[in-house]
Amino acid sequence: MKMIRLKNHIPKILILPLIVLLTFSVYSSINKFEEKRELNKASEYMKFSIISSALIHELQRERGYSSGFIASRGMSFYDEVKIQRHNTDKQIKRLNFFLENFNYYIHKSESEANFIKYNKIIIDSLNNINLYRAKINSREIQISEIMTYFTDNINLLLELNEQIITINYKGNITPLIQSYIILMKIKEKAGIERALVSKVLGENNLSSNDFYFFSTLISAQNIHINHFINTAQQKYSNLLLDKLHSDAFVKVINERNVIYTKNIKNNILYKIKEILGYGGLIHHFKNYIIRGSKNLPEDIKTKYTQLMELIEKYKSIENTTSQELEQLNIIKKTFTKYMQNVSKVTQLRLANKNISEFDKEVIVNDTPALLALEILSKGLFNSQSDWFETSTKRINQLKNIEDTVAYDLSKLINKVNSELSNELILQALILIVVVIIIFLSFITLRELIEFSKTLNRAQENTRSGSYEYLIQDKILFWSDEHYKLLQQDKEKFKPSLEAFMIFVHPDDVSIIEDGMSKAIATKEIVFFEYRILLFDNTKMFVRSSAEVIKYSSVGKPLIMVGTITDISESKVLKQEIIDTQKDVLYTMGAISETRSLETGNHVKRVAEYSKLLYLLHGAKEDEAELLKMASPMHDIGKIAIPDHILNKPGKLTKDEWVIMQTHAKLGYEMLKKSNRKMLKIASIISLTHHEKYNGSGYPRGLIGEDIPLIGRITALADVFDALGSDRCYKPAWKLDDILIYIEEEKGKHFDPKLVDMFLENINMFIFIREKHKETDCSNPL
Repeated sequence: MKMIRLKNHIPKILILPLIVLLTFSVYSSINKFEEKRELNKASEYMKFSIISSALIHELQRERGYSSGFIASRGMSFYDEVKIQRHNTDKQIKRLNFFLENFNYYIHKSESEANFIKYNKIIIDSLNNINLYRAKINSREIQISEIMTYFTDNINLLLELNEQIITINYKGNITPLIQSYIILMKIKEKAGIERALVSKVLGENNLSSNDFYFFSTLISAQNIHINHFINTAQQKYSNLLLDKLHSDAFVKVINERNVIYTKNIKNNILYKIKEILGYGGLIHHFKNYIIRGSKNLPEDIKTKYTQLMELIEKYKSIENTTSQELEQLNIIKKTFTKYMQNVSKVTQLRLANKNISEFDKEVIVNDTPALLALEILSKGLFNSQSDWFETSTKRINQLKNIEDTVAYDLSKLINKVNSELSNELILQALILIVVVIIIFLSFITLRELIEFSKTLNRAQENTRSGSYEYLIQDKILFWSDEHYKLLQQDKEKFKPSLEAFMIFVHPDDVSIIEDGMSKAIATKEIVFFEYRILLFDNTKMFVRSSAEVIKYSSVGKPLIMVGTITDISESKVLKQEIIDTQKDVLYTMGAISETRSLETGNHVKRVAEYSKLLYLLHGAKEDEAELLKMASPMHDIGKIAIPDHILNKPGKLTKDEWVIMQTHAKLGYEMLKKSNRKMLKIASIISLTHHEKYNGSGYPRGLIGEDIPLIGRITALADVFDALGSDRCYKPAWKLDDILIYIEEEKGKHFDPKLVDMFLENINMFIFIREKHKETDCSNPL
């Protein structure tokens, strides 16, 4: 019979959740594919960053050596420049080869378009490098021009890497790329500092422009270093913090202090020159000799005092060398003579001596002082002779951290790429399974439609009759169909309410009485179903209606009319549908359990336990039956959990546990949109059967009776069966151990009232377990 075959297919009631599951699977697959595409793109950009970083490093070194070569007027760094050019050319060729094979066609965003544009600019610029090298060989180039060319190319490469950051990647990839590029920026600023200080040392002079540029570089490096330490992963922050205390970093800081100190000394020397220059001490002294103005001695004294204060201020600066002190003493000694000769000039003027006599008496030679001032202005005392080597060590240490980040980033991309590949395969398998299930469901639906048509035809041909009942007179009239329905002779059988009630099943008499009373009370049409027993013991299901159509002037009911219809066949069909729904729900529950290596009868036992516990709690039979039918779907969400997590033999990681917990919400989302009461109940069970009475459960952490009763019941039933049933991978717990555990979890995991009911009736639950005991561990589907 077709009705029997229906039990082996998925009925119409499950098509909606299956379509939801299909939609979810397709959406998830598309997302995974897009994520994998993004990762492939990230991998390609990461290769570019590593190659460009290597080129930046070599350009920085060539910039430093070339600047040192020009600053030393060709006396230093000749061999280093020659070797370095070869290393730089190797990295330029490597970049050219990579860009020639770069997959531009997959890049569509504005950031990626800019990436392509900047690539062309950098390649065109690097093609001109030999023109600058020729100028460096002939020393027909300024250091500033060298700095500009190499720095512009490095900045273009850094700009390309900045474009990479603006392209979004998932997971921890973007933060690592950001950390990597911050390191590149720190290293670039350090490289410019190396070249600038090499120039200053080579020229033995610190201009105000050089010092301003130098201060800007230090500030930028400090900002980038702080940014890196505050935003990078702890592992990389610690690496940089360790390097900050290394010998190379400390020496670089010491050299910076020399530069800062030199700038302070330059400011003092500038003021000294102002005091001695035009309108200053020397000028006033000569004017006093020539003109003898009375106010000049006081002006000379003031200037001299200011000069001595500046000299002492210079001497007090930390790390002032003996060479500098010697030059300062020459200046001090020279202008102390000036002050000594002021009194001589005054005496000679009082004696009215002429200028020629002044020359004999007043002898001051300021040439040594001016020469000393020039030596102090140009000299960079206390500066390290190995600056280039020290700063290069510091840059190489930064490069080591940069290489570590790049290596870890490449590993991360490869790992995530591999995981995504596995997930895509799993997703494809799930999609295939869902499509197969939906295909079978549509076959079932087609049969169900045919069955529905048959049912409609049966209902159209059903024997139905009508009646009219005079309530006050208790007189009953009915149509000929009533006689056929009761299999009575119209001529011999006299209709009456008492005669009809003889045919009503004794247990259903009250249904008719209640239906008629309700029709009178509500003044509305009322429908009710009951059973009829014919004289040959044939049992029939009928459906009647009752409606009062006439009342007296004082409101008494007078006439009641209605119908009576044989629904025996449709009743059987309805029961068949209910049975089919039960089988389908058990089957879907078993599918989810099978994916997690559970046994087939697990869902049946949980269903029976749940129904029994609900009845013990006071539920009606039909309510308990609904729970029994819905509970097998409690773990349906597990169908969307990856196998490597679902069936992992060991303990789940934190991230894996988070994914596993989503099965409760996924099951709810699959079922909640259905209008079927049974699936509504199943959705609530799926969502709440992992909640715990004390609020420590998931997914919402509900507490106590905020957890729906059906969720609390299923939770206890599920745990009892999981602990008490044999599995292929573990033996069942002993009953005593299970009962002790459940008692211990009373008020924690489980509802205390339910635990008491369960324990008081434990024999009934053990009977169910024995009745549905597993015979083996084979796959039930």
